[in-house]
Amino acid sequence: MITTPLEDLATVAREAVEVLRAHPDSFHEPAHSIADRLEAALVHAEPLTRLVLRTGDLAFSWQVSKATVRGWIEDGALAAFDAGRGTVPRWRVTVPEALRFARARKKGDTFHGESGADRAKITS
Repeated sequence: MITTPLEDLATVAREAVEVLRAHPDSFHEPAHSIADRLEAALVHAEPLTRLVLRTGDLAFSWQVSKATVRGWIEDGALAAFDAGRGTVPRWRVTVPEALRFARARKKGDTFHGESGADRAKITS
């Protein structure tokens, strides 16, 4: 299973909450105050991991065609799931995955099925 930076952050924050609650006297600032703030932040961030985008949403945002987005999905560069019930896939991409993909492209990674023009549009 691929984890996104947001999911990793949430995992680390949960672990920190456990440590703070287990050893409240080991920290300068009241540990329960820090743990409470971390838990509140986790509650607000959790819905972001559940939001999904359609190929058309991504194509519009990244100024590429839907076929280009589907190509990245079919090549395995962009993780997606099929939300359809029929024979035609209705791809959906989670927001954390879309952010991971965009960040990787911005760093200059290239993926199969893209043209130089597509790459320039997303990274600029």
